[in-house]
Amino acid sequence: MEGYLVYIRPIRYQSFKKYGHTIRSTDNLTQLYSYDYALINCRDGTEDVVFAYENPVYIEPASGIGVLVVLYDDSPEIFLFARPVCINPDVEFCVLPYDCDFSYYIYSSGIHAERPFNAHALVRSNRTRLSINRIYTFLYMEENKNFVFKGERHPYWELMYVDIGELTAVVSGEKYQLKQGEMIIYRPNEFHAIHANKKSMVSFLNIAFDLQAEGDVIKRRIYHIDKDVRDLLRIMISESQRQDEYSVDFMEANLKLLLLRLIRGEVAPQENAAVPSEEFVINRKEIVHRAKQLITQGLSHGDCSVAEIARQLNISTSHLYRIFKEFTGDSVQTFIINERFSLAKEMIALGSMNISQISARLDFCSPTYFSTKFKDRFGMTPREYSRSVYRK
Repeated sequence: MEGYLVYIRPIRYQSFKKYGHTIRSTDNLTQLYSYDYALINCRDGTEDVVFAYENPVYIEPASGIGVLVVLYDDSPEIFLFARPVCINPDVEFCVLPYDCDFSYYIYSSGIHAERPFNAHALVRSNRTRLSINRIYTFLYMEENKNFVFKGERHPYWELMYVDIGELTAVVSGEKYQLKQGEMIIYRPNEFHAIHANKKSMVSFLNIAFDLQAEGDVIKRRIYHIDKDVRDLLRIMISESQRQDEYSVDFMEANLKLLLLRLIRGEVAPQENAAVPSEEFVINRKEIVHRAKQLITQGLSHGDCSVAEIARQLNISTSHLYRIFKEFTGDSVQTFIINERFSLAKEMIALGSMNISQISARLDFCSPTYFSTKFKDRFGMTPREYSRSVYRK
């Protein structure tokens, strides 16, 4: 069998008839009084041996999930062993566990032969070779032309994609120049530092994650990003802002697809020309809309921090300040102040809290300060406003 096993086929009458036949009812096996009977327990350490019996042999799954490997003219075929079968005389076969311990019943008679055969390698080729166990951080950052990060090392993988501008990455003493539309991956425990080129601002995406892979499959070099990979990044950014119960699954699945494209060589290395940043569009309007929602929610619970809002949106505070001003015309702080007083009026009108409680809930330093600022804005104190509301 050449290549890799993508899936294991089920046992069907037509596909199995050259090796034996399927058995519809396990009751038929209880009639084999003249046969030797045994319960066989298989584990991953099972010896790589195939058997052939001089008489028909009957096998039946008992517990766990197993695979049946049969040979025809020394060519192996693999089946998911989920039903009882009869194997013809002189047909070589073996039963192996699939991801867990497995046991089966065997009914046999007469003598049998056995010989070494590496069937485990065939079954292992069906296993997943790369898995993303966790995404630790996902952060889009905008920095000025003098940006410098002095460096760190950590026990997980990290991907960095340059969306706007240019960056220099220093990895274990080696320098890499990253242009717009290029990406680099740091291995665990590699010391890495970055700095801008002092010519223009820079925007980049950082993803830190835990990866398990067979062999040295991911090379540390700069990759140029094509449209398909940018689409994967877009989905991940969208899910990082959506934050529902399946967002983590979507992000991990798309990160795995991205890495698999790198491993297969479907993403070109550095020498290709850069792609304009416009191809990698981040939905800034959606970020601003979500930021407004988080501010309102935070204020109503007495906890509204710009840094925390930026963290929940997976962007830097400087990026949040910039795009908020761009799309609203106001700074984040101005919006927070306006929203705080708007909520204050609603709470006063509701009448379920007194002035001191409202002041504390909206994080004013004191009721007196709250009353002073309220009057400066609306021309009346909170108590005067409450009376006017009640009269209405």
